[in-house]
Amino acid sequence: MILTVFILLAASVIISLALAFFAWRRRPTPGALEFTLLMLATAWWSLTLALELGVATLQAKIVWAKNGIFWRR
Repeated sequence: MILTVFILLAASVIISLALAFFAWRRRPTPGALEFTLLMLATAWWSLTLALELGVATLQAKIVWAKNGIFWRR
């Protein structure tokens, strides 16, 4: 089951980065910059969640949990 979660999170990271790239190429379009930032934040959150779930120690889980929510710093 955990492998399925990792596969879905990896797919989320890849798709979010691809959408951010395509939106960045269309910067003059209204809302493209905001959509790019949203997709980058989604990719970062998905990546850090996968890393948080993949580590074994509680201390490492806390580190990745704190890094995943970058606006709480």
